[in-house]
Amino acid sequence: MKKIVAACALAGALGWPGLALADQGYSQFQLDPMMTPGTPAQWIADNSFEVQTFVVRNLPDHPSRGDYRASSDLPPAASAGDPFGHLSFGLPAINGYPLATSIQLSDGLMRANWQRGDLQDYTGTTIRWQRPFLLDPNASITLSGLLTVNLPAPYQGSPTSNLQLTPQLNYDIAHRADLTVGGTGHVGMDLMLTADILNRDPTDLGGFPWQGRQAHADDFSYSVDSFGHVALTVFNHSDQLMFGNFQLALFSISPLPEPSSALAMALGVLLLAALPGIRRRLLDAGPMPLHA
Repeated sequence: MKKIVAACALAGALGWPGLALADQGYSQFQLDPMMTPGTPAQWIADNSFEVQTFVVRNLPDHPSRGDYRASSDLPPAASAGDPFGHLSFGLPAINGYPLATSIQLSDGLMRANWQRGDLQDYTGTTIRWQRPFLLDPNASITLSGLLTVNLPAPYQGSPTSNLQLTPQLNYDIAHRADLTVGGTGHVGMDLMLTADILNRDPTDLGGFPWQGRQAHADDFSYSVDSFGHVALTVFNHSDQLMFGNFQLALFSISPLPEPSSALAMALGVLLLAALPGIRRRLLDAGPMPLHA
């Protein structure tokens, strides 16, 4: 019996399929109520979103599955309503093996779940949402909510945050604020919230009139507490209507243990190589195509 227990423990450490421990987790962002009647801001287009998800199983040939969904490819009802639109789907388990993901976008809720049967399996999901708004003169708008990251105990940690400001990003974006929240103990960010102050109406295909706005140090404020509550505020310090845009990216990535096998090492290298590209894409991307 002792030999059997020792063999199973060794197999788990080496990441052999079917013998290592299974685990699961999720990332979720629950939006606070906003833009009720009488507020100084209004949405000027429907929701736009993109969802990418994939799984890789710990087998010699590394079988994988993936899926991509965008609001522009779905019926208009998927983009209508309150943030974040409406979408529900998943990558189901294969032949009962517990390696799967599921996605939910609904009014006020963004959630990505994952589960795996082996600690060397790998699954990841990115949800990106955006929506433009119009803000009254000398007013402000806040997007806030609760970020919840549920991970196995070894990977849990307290959230950390960082705000990056980019003035005069390009002709259309006068000022951008990127608020990143992460630090839960695994590779990859959990949340990126972006706010843009725009120089024109993004729903106007002609691109005019141009407002010629200048960036100021007090255009944005933010807060992140130890419970995961996140808030980003945009201020309009002018006497004219201001066009703006919110973007939110949620990451849900299964953690990798210390690489004790060639597969874990390979997946770790691939993950580290891919995430900077994802970050750059989200930081550099302008607004996605809108549903006016």
